[in-house]
Amino acid sequence: IAPLGHSPAHGRVLRFANHIARRSFRNAFRAVGGRRRSAWPGSSCHWRRVVARAVRRRAAAARRGAMGLGDVLNDSHVFFRAPVLLALVWFLWGINVWVFRKVHLDYAAALGFDRASTLSPRAICSSAVAMLGVIAGFWFLYTIHWPFEDALVAPSAMYILSFFVLIVPLDVLHRRGRERLIQNFFRVVAPPAAGVLFVEVVLGDMLTSMSKALADVQVSLCMLLSHSFALDIPLPDGAGSGLAPTLPPGALQQACAESWLRPLVTSLPFLLRFRQCLVAYRVTGKAFPNLVNAAKYASALPVIFISAFAHYFPSSYGLFLRKMWLVSITFNSFFSFLWDIVMDFGLLRSDTQHVLLRSRLYYMSDPTGENIPYQPFS
Repeated sequence: IAPLGHSPAHGRVLRFANHIARRSFRNAFRAVGGRRRSAWPGSSCHWRRVVARAVRRRAAAARRGAMGLGDVLNDSHVFFRAPVLLALVWFLWGINVWVFRKVHLDYAAALGFDRASTLSPRAICSSAVAMLGVIAGFWFLYTIHWPFEDALVAPSAMYILSFFVLIVPLDVLHRRGRERLIQNFFRVVAPPAAGVLFVEVVLGDMLTSMSKALADVQVSLCMLLSHSFALDIPLPDGAGSGLAPTLPPGALQQACAESWLRPLVTSLPFLLRFRQCLVAYRVTGKAFPNLVNAAKYASALPVIFISAFAHYFPSSYGLFLRKMWLVSITFNSFFSFLWDIVMDFGLLRSDTQHVLLRSRLYYMSDPTGENIPYQPFS
């Protein structure tokens, strides 16, 4: 800023002179062998400079490829969307556990959990926040291409670390809960002949809600397994998976997303729930609600595969297939919504003394118009 009484031009001259003086002093200090302590390796200033150089390198690469923040997010979401959704599901489960404990609902007995090994809501939510923090850290390393120029090193390390955390045999990170989760997952994939437990039904429904995230996992694994992490020794084109190992992440993601494995992985949770319903029917012999529920999950398959056909063969996607897709998605949406309202929520039933409500009421209105707790009755 120019001193009082001077023109703006005088201020610019003073700032330029001050800049020249500081630069001359810095050059002279370096010439005699001086080195500032804050620039030593291991200091905070040193790491700030390392990160700053990585950010500048990423910005230069973005300018060369005309990549903005939106492009970075679109390029990286396929690796990180599934882990973020999994952490959010874990956080919301902690909120559910908090509500269950507030209303004195014995969820552990309903799901077949060991009460002594169940986590508290605070522990569940805290671990979910820690998971989000770790994912954010790997995403930041992915965006700045640090410490390696190859951006796919960061998501590869994240997936490998997650796998080893899940299977580590040490008595850390709630080993009993991890082992029970793996057992229930295998029971969902291959239900035993004895029947399906309620916890397996809940886990299967959670997988159907995360079918899009599972498709992202398929694309991520395809990219990581098809990518060459060699620095200076490029592999021949078509080696291994048939994809060029030197393809950039964007082209590699598009090639993996075009695979027919994507709709198959998307439909896998619905097929697992469909099989669970058939196993329940074989054990109980009750066509309702088991076979009707199986039909609900089967109705999602035409929507998935007609959409995939329209994506892979756009020239063959005519008016007939479009009408079939509209009929399929309308039927599946209405069927699923009606099932949730009638079967899961217990509303809109005819065998109840309360119009459009459940047979068991927990709240009623008093003459003053305020809601008061009401003891449940049948």
